[in-house]
Amino acid sequence: AITIDSAGSVNAATLTFNTTGTTTIQEDSATDIVGTSTAGTLVLVSTGAMTDNVGGGANIHVSGPANLTAASYSLSDNAADTFTVSGILTITANSGAILIANTGAANFGSVTFSASGNATIYEDSATNLTATSNAAALTLVSAAGIDTTSSANITISGDANITATAFSAAATATESFTVNGNVSLTASGGGSITLAAPGSVNLGTLTFNTSGAVTITEDSATDLKSASTAGSLTFVTNGAVTDTVAGAATLSVTGDAIWTAASGRLGGVGAGRCSGFGGFRRGRIPLCGP
Repeated sequence: AITIDSAGSVNAATLTFNTTGTTTIQEDSATDIVGTSTAGTLVLVSTGAMTDNVGGGANIHVSGPANLTAASYSLSDNAADTFTVSGILTITANSGAILIANTGAANFGSVTFSASGNATIYEDSATNLTATSNAAALTLVSAAGIDTTSSANITISGDANITATAFSAAATATESFTVNGNVSLTASGGGSITLAAPGSVNLGTLTFNTSGAVTITEDSATDLKSASTAGSLTFVTNGAVTDTVAGAATLSVTGDAIWTAASGRLGGVGAGRCSGFGGFRRGRIPLCGP
C-alpha cells in the first residue's frame, strides 16, 4: 500500500504512483498526475484542482474502486491520456466543475459524481450510474448504453444533455432521476430511451431524439421543448402536458404513440406541432390538435 495522509503537509509538483494494493494520498495543493500510475484501490484528495499531465499524456489504471475529491477536475483531456477504473469511480468537485473529456480514453465500471459546478463526462464504453449523483449541469456521453443501478439517485439543478446508444434510468422503485432544467436525451442508431415507472422521475422540460422506442413516465407535469423524435412513443404524465411553457416545440413519431396525462394538449399554441404517428391510441387526453 501507499499512504500519504492528511496529518502532515503534502505538496508535490506532479504525482505518479504504482502498487497492486491501496493508494491513499491527500495533497494540500493542486494535484497533477503524470506518467503511468496504477493501484488496486485509489483514494486521492486534493485541496486544489486535479489534472493529468497538463499539456501531455498520463495513464491512470485502477483495478478496483477509485474515490477522488478535489476542487475541480480536468482529466482525459489529451489524446495520449487513458483513465481506467474497473470498479466504481466516485468523483467529487467541492467548488468547481468535473471534466472527463472526450480527447483521451476513459472507461469505468460504474460512476458516481458530485459537483457544485458542471459535470461533463465522456466514456468510451457503456456507462453505469450508481449511488447519489448531483451537479449544476450535466453533459454525459457514452460510446455504448447508459443505465443505472437500484441505488442511483440523480439530481441536476440545471440542464442535462445525455447521449448514448441507449438510455435507461429509474427502473426500480428505489431510484430517482430529477432534472430541474431541460433534459435532452439522445439515443443513436435506433436505440431506446426509457425512464421507467417504478422510480421517481421529475423534469423541468424534456427533449428526446431516437429512431427507436421512447418510454417515459414522469411523476409531475411534462413540458416538451425544442424538437423531439421517436420511432414509437409511450408516455405517462402524472400532471398536465404542454409544449408551450418553454417556447415552441415539435414532436414527430413515425410509429405508434400512446400518451396518458391529466390534462393538456400538444400543438395548440404558437409554433408547437405534432407530426407522423403511424397509429395513435389516446390515453386520457387527445395528444395533438388546436
